[in-house]
Amino acid sequence: MKRIVVYGLGKNYKRYRRAIEKRCQIVAHCDRNSEKIKEFTDGITVEALANNIANYDEIYVTASLLQVVPFLRNELHIPAEKIVAMETEPMAYGGGQGVSPCLQLYGGTKEAMVLQLLVRELGLTPSELKYIEIGTNDPVRGNNSYFLYAAGARGLLVDPMPVVAETAKIFRPEDRFLHAAVTDIEKKPTATFYESNTLSSSSLHENFQKDFAPSEKRHITKSYEVRLIGINELIKEAGDCPDILLIDAEGEDDTIVRGIDYDKYRPKIIMVEIDHCDEEALVRFMMGKGYLWYTTVDYTNAIFVNED
Repeated sequence: MKRIVVYGLGKNYKRYRRAIEKRCQIVAHCDRNSEKIKEFTDGITVEALANNIANYDEIYVTASLLQVVPFLRNELHIPAEKIVAMETEPMAYGGGQGVSPCLQLYGGTKEAMVLQLLVRELGLTPSELKYIEIGTNDPVRGNNSYFLYAAGARGLLVDPMPVVAETAKIFRPEDRFLHAAVTDIEKKPTATFYESNTLSSSSLHENFQKDFAPSEKRHITKSYEVRLIGINELIKEAGDCPDILLIDAEGEDDTIVRGIDYDKYRPKIIMVEIDHCDEEALVRFMMGKGYLWYTTVDYTNAIFVNED
């Protein structure tokens, strides 16, 4: 039986602790916060983890992958093959006591579950689909394409942050990755990208953080130059028009979806983040391009289906 160390004893672990303990043979608990370790009789420090890594088979990460993986890899020198990402719990649908879980929830606001239902409604085979995900961020948790990857589909992940490339290489090794920012047309070869302390709200737009409530305490931590590519150039570079196009580009979403050459590229499904754009105007635009508005999930992501 595998000897598993749970790494990350914060809110994610507390929320899913019962499910994790049923699923895993845990031999130790670890966290950078020494106070959290004291709550467990088998608690170990990060130094003890690094010094005794040969004694453990898996490091089961419950905390943010983008925050934790660089620390585990670069500072503790944990082998990539020993790092495992916690997935959120299966979600049952259909109602009734004792229904077997049949949908896996990965997206942060249930978008992935809705996409799974839509794929089934359209009679598509998940393992045969191709996708492009613009703004990948965490490649597993809170991710809207991971359910496709888990089902056998493969695609192209695009993100401007180097830490995403490093993490995706571990957890999505059969996907391609492009380190770039996307816009409507290729105006120039590079652009300044502004990385946020939360990572998830990093953006091409310097003032993007101001759209969030002060209580969220989001701010820019650093900026750097990244490759800038137009959406049509991106699809051409990918080699094929994707079956599913996912756009989560933090302030550039409306620009990207309007920049697609719909005479040339017509994905079956397009999902775009709409919390920073005019949803009604976007729905009208997409209807004019031959797409049906399927739904908007939690006022955050609008899903459109090619009416053909």
